[in-house]
This record gives sequence, structure tokens and C-alpha cells, in this order.
Amino acid sequence: MSKKVHKQYIYPFPNKASRQSLLNIGKSLVGSSNWYQLQWNLLDKLESKPWLILWGTKDEFITTEYLQKWKERLPNAVIKEFNCGHFLQEEKAKETITEIKEFMKMDS
Repeated sequence: MSKKVHKQYIYPFPNKASRQSLLNIGKSLVGSSNWYQLQWNLLDKLESKPWLILWGTKDEFITTEYLQKWKERLPNAVIKEFNCGHFLQEEKAKETITEIKEFMKMDS
């Protein structure tokens, strides 16, 4: 992402130390909460629905290890991987818009 866009995301957190607690909160949410686990367990109720998963393979926080879990859980999902980080909407905006539009056409 451009430096200008990056600045918008980090502006409220002016230094690395101020962002560390946010990273820890985020990490604590992934797969550790009973509520999130319940949602994961109930996913079979929605697995017959069309799914589009867009994934940045360079995401250091939500790694491709998690993508593999989604692939196994939703084997019929349309999955598009991008050579970028966490913010696909910023880093690969045109590509993600194209994929969403194509996906929406499939279901209509």
C-alpha cells in the first residue's frame, strides 16, 4: 500500500509500542474465543451457500495457515490469493473489485 494510505491506518498509533497491544488483542481473538469456536462449529449451516475468499498471502498476522483451514472447511468456496498483505482492499483494490464483481455474476 502507498505510504499515504499506510499513514491513515497508523495515524492513531504513532509508534510501534502503541500498536503492540492492538496486535496482541487481535492474536487473542483468532481461534481462542469460545464464541468464535462456536461460529466455526456452526459453519456447516452455511457451507452450501456460495463463498468467495480473498486472501493476501503476505499477511504476517493472518497467515496462509488459516487459509488452509478455510479451504478444508469450505471446499467449494471460490478462493483467490493475492501477493499482498492484510489490506487487500488497499493493496489490490482493482483486482479485488474485479473478483467480487465476477463472483456476484456467478450467483445471479
